[in-house]
Amino acid sequence: MPLENLGMLALERGDLATARTRFEAAVSADPKSSRGFSGIGVVALRAGNRGAAIDAWTRAVELDRTNFDALYNLGTTLVRDGQRERAQPYLEAFLKTAPPAYERDKREVARIIQR
Repeated sequence: MPLENLGMLALERGDLATARTRFEAAVSADPKSSRGFSGIGVVALRAGNRGAAIDAWTRAVELDRTNFDALYNLGTTLVRDGQRERAQPYLEAFLKTAPPAYERDKREVARIIQR
């Protein structure tokens, strides 16, 4: 978890290289680190690699079906990528798992599902 937290801090600073290094180290130390894979996905998307982001978030969700950040990122990115049908189960799972602090995102996802 410390490496994941360091990765998040690097992301907040906009330091993608350090963030990637920290998240990859987290996954190397714990191959079942859903948060590590989720962070790798964020870094990949910010670096312009949507395919790698989708792959990383898919792995994060496989490891933890309640990783609401990965569910949201994966679902919304798949919708933007024209893969609405593939996105549907991830968006529905996000609605079920996201805490109340994510109410705005939950409303957005509900609108996406209704379209």
